[in-house]
Amino acid sequence: MKILITGCTGFVGSALAVEAASRGACVIGTSRKAGQCPSPFPGKIELAPDYGSENWINLLRGVDVLVHCAARVHQVKDDAVDPLTEFRAANAIATRMLAQWAVKSGVKKFVYLSTIKVNGEGTAPGQPFTAHDSPNPSSPYAISKWEGEQALREVSAGSAMSFEIIRPPLVYGDGVKGNLAILEKLAKLRAPLPLAGVENRRSLISRENLVDVILRCAETPSATPGAGNLWLVSDGYSVSTSQIYLSLCRSMDIQGRIFSLPKPLKSLMFYVLERLGIQEKLFGSLEVDCSATMSALDWRPAPGIR
Repeated sequence: MKILITGCTGFVGSALAVEAASRGACVIGTSRKAGQCPSPFPGKIELAPDYGSENWINLLRGVDVLVHCAARVHQVKDDAVDPLTEFRAANAIATRMLAQWAVKSGVKKFVYLSTIKVNGEGTAPGQPFTAHDSPNPSSPYAISKWEGEQALREVSAGSAMSFEIIRPPLVYGDGVKGNLAILEKLAKLRAPLPLAGVENRRSLISRENLVDVILRCAETPSATPGAGNLWLVSDGYSVSTSQIYLSLCRSMDIQGRIFSLPKPLKSLMFYVLERLGIQEKLFGSLEVDCSATMSALDWRPAPGIR
């Protein structure tokens, strides 16, 4: 199998390239940072052309599977004047153009890394997201990813190329950024956090499990040409924010400490975090039902954070 991975120097793409090569795939990677690859790349790495460039035709010729990991990801602090326009350009418009080049080049399958935020920002107790739910994206990032999914479906229709859309929740692993990186820094500082009694439920997925399911999608027989599948993925269970923090501490051989706040102070803390836009991310629930994915792909995620 010849596989091309966009964003091959990123958090997911770099691990995917190594694992794909270890399974015998011929790997080509593209990245805007091709000259800054931190370690030897297990294949051929190319500087990613602009998505409007016909150079993609030559890059994609002979490729069996294209895995699109490159994206403008969610920003903890976004300084863009118009975030939605920026996200659309990078995640929706770029995906449409890349899919068009893939069809013209004869790529057999397009695997698109989306986000569970397409389903929504959170879930009610006992009501995890499923692949049958109507999309409900609200953030600029989620909206752009949903539009990218739609663009891929539209371009693929009537062509010989099939597609696989994967919606993961928060991905963790060595070198992760974002809110998990903040919790990791607090753990390194041995900071006690007011997380005792927090009973939210969040589904996560380790980078290793995400890479495994991406390759499972790449290796399985293609769907009907012009059609495809939607997969919701996770580690297969949910954890609370306090469990996440204590697990991070254990992984660094640190004695994690959590405590409870009196109700008035807890209400004040939630108010401040909500004003900062991170209350839901830290204390809200977001659960994913990936049982259909596990059954259809005969996939079993390895145990992760507990």
